[in-house]
Amino acid sequence: MSYSLTVKELLNQSHFPKAKVIAGHQGLKKNLKWIHILETTNFGELIKGNELILTTGIYLKNESDFLEFVKQLIKKQVPALCIECCENIRKVPDSVVKLANKYQFPILFLKRLSLL
Repeated sequence: MSYSLTVKELLNQSHFPKAKVIAGHQGLKKNLKWIHILETTNFGELIKGNELILTTGIYLKNESDFLEFVKQLIKKQVPALCIECCENIRKVPDSVVKLANKYQFPILFLKRLSLL
């Protein structure tokens, strides 16, 4: 049996009450089947599609890196990206927001993640 839920349904879970959708609102009905924690841009075949990516983005050193990372995720059919705020990322660059909106790719921003 295969289980999935939409990005919007995930946002309604108690673990994500502080998540803010900053891009890709039209993609909130996309299904996800898994969550990967990813702290590298070199993910190769690790990502198969339908996985929500959770990251701090510590490896995203500049806007160009961020844009390329999101392009790779979109190409891999990742339904959404969830970024936990850290010192490295305080704001998602406008070019990344524009790309995410174009492809209906939700980007969620968390100030602090608490799974307990």
